[in-house]
Amino acid sequence: MKIGARQTLRLTYGIIPLISGADKFFNILADWKSYISPLISGILPIQPQQFMYLAGIAEITLGPLYRDWE
Repeated sequence: MKIGARQTLRLTYGIIPLISGADKFFNILADWKSYISPLISGILPIQPQQFMYLAGIAEITLGPLYRDWE
């Protein structure tokens, strides 16, 4: 079975958000809360780590949807 560039990109765009979204919980690839600006961190009504958990949930949820979108 030959896989074309389009299928490879669709698969990649589905997997990368899953990996980075899961990493928001484990901080293996990066310390994600340090990517939030101190200005924004002061405005948020929740802790920066909790905000990154929400971002991770969004990435995990929307990653597969983006892969199936044409």
